[in-house]
Amino acid sequence: MKKVQLLVIAISLAGLATLLLIQNQAQVKLRQENESLKQQASQITDLLADNERLSNQVAQATSSRAVEQKETQRLRRELTALRGQTNELGKLRSENASLRQAEVQSATNRWTHEVLASPADPAEIQQRAAAIAKMNDARQLLMGMHMFADDNQGRLPASFDDARAYYAQREWTNHFDIVFQGSTKDIANPSEAIVIREKEAWPTVKGGWSRAYGFADGHAEIHLAPDGNFGPWEEQRRAKAKGQ
Repeated sequence: MKKVQLLVIAISLAGLATLLLIQNQAQVKLRQENESLKQQASQITDLLADNERLSNQVAQATSSRAVEQKETQRLRRELTALRGQTNELGKLRSENASLRQAEVQSATNRWTHEVLASPADPAEIQQRAAAIAKMNDARQLLMGMHMFADDNQGRLPASFDDARAYYAQREWTNHFDIVFQGSTKDIANPSEAIVIREKEAWPTVKGGWSRAYGFADGHAEIHLAPDGNFGPWEEQRRAKAKGQ
């Protein structure tokens, strides 16, 4: 009887041990699977983060390309417009120069006809012809100065060297001085404001002294000073600022 009980107990203990072993193995397996799932979940999270980061980079790159394309198109439109404006400006400058040249020639022709048509001795005719040439030189200088001003916000050159690119004959500049520096836009009396003046006065056949002048509006004059004093006449023809 005792042997039977012992046998039963032994069998029970063995079964219990086997059950505990099975449960332990199951728990270990579950822990391993759980850990594996955690690792997989972490990897999935990392993959999702990488996917989102890459998606953002792609979106930014796409957006950046779109912005660059728009900026390129805008710059191309502006460049096309500027080219058109440059061409138009060139045409206007050419027309302006032609009109000024025509005005100079017309005024010179009128003045030449008037002075040469009047009776005079050969010396006086020669002197008047020289005066006409001086006036023409002054107008040519004024034309170059105005073309320079057109390219520099209305500012006249401070020296003839600044505007040398606008003169076909540099010797013109050897006989005149610039007496006004500034912008033509600021001159209130352009038709009366002296801009350039002949360096040396010259004696006339009938007495007195003459000198060529160029004014802000582009015209030129020969002034006669019987006593050779040009100061008072020049003082009355200084450039006046607007608002004075």
